[in-house]
Amino acid sequence: MFECFSIRLITLLSIGAITGLSYFYVGFVDFREDIGGSKERLTTIADSSNYLRFAANIDFIDRVAEGDFIIVGNGSNIDDRTSHRPHNAFFRAGYRYGILLSILAVFIYFYVVKNTTGKLYQ
Repeated sequence: MFECFSIRLITLLSIGAITGLSYFYVGFVDFREDIGGSKERLTTIADSSNYLRFAANIDFIDRVAEGDFIIVGNGSNIDDRTSHRPHNAFFRAGYRYGILLSILAVFIYFYVVKNTTGKLYQ
């Protein structure tokens, strides 16, 4: 059914989509203050918790644009300029291990998918 979609395309579009969504959410969503641990948090998208997650993604992207995390990441540590680690697997890998190693991991993922399924749905 989904053979018309390339694994590469889906992967790259998902990274692009979370990037766009992060900028949209931080720039345009009027979130309510923290709603605590009640069950209401499960039905509320516009809250401070989600805002912090998306803001962490943007902070990471901005720092990569400044030249941080290109070759070496922060490992498990948080530096003085970071309030939250990115909340996306690709961005978090870039934060921990460096963006070049994260990109390499994506290519390794493509290689594994191709060799286990026999195709990348090109």
